[in-house]
Amino acid sequence: MGHEVSLLRRLLARATRVSHWSVSFFIIFGWALPCSLSWWIHAILTPLIRAHWRFNERTCILTTWEHRLLDIPLDESHEEGWFVRVLLGIVTKRELSNEFVRRLMFWVMWLGTVLSALRLVNHYNLL
Repeated sequence: MGHEVSLLRRLLARATRVSHWSVSFFIIFGWALPCSLSWWIHAILTPLIRAHWRFNERTCILTTWEHRLLDIPLDESHEEGWFVRVLLGIVTKRELSNEFVRRLMFWVMWLGTVLSALRLVNHYNLL
C-alpha cells in the first residue's frame, strides 16, 4: 500500500459496494417481490451464495474484489457476515458479534428461500 488508488479503481470499488448492497437487499427481500422470475432467482441464488462462502474461505467474492480494487488487504474479520455486520451496525448503531450476524443471516436467507419456493409452488399451482 502507500500509493494512491486511481479514480477508476475507486469508482469500480464503489460500484462493487453498491452491487454488494443490492445483492444483500435482494437476498433479504427477493421473496417479497411481485414477480415469479425474482422468486426463481432468489431460490437459486441463496443456496449458491451459501455454497460460495464455504468454497471461498468464508469470504464473499464482492468483498475480495472491492478490497483488491482499493489495494486493501483482507483480514480475518472480513469473513462471512462481515459486510452484513457493517450494514446492520449502521442501522442499529451497535456492534454485533460475527456469530450473531452469521446465525441471523443463516435463518433470514433460508427463510427467504423457503418463502420464494412456496410462492413458486402457489404461483404454478403445484399442490
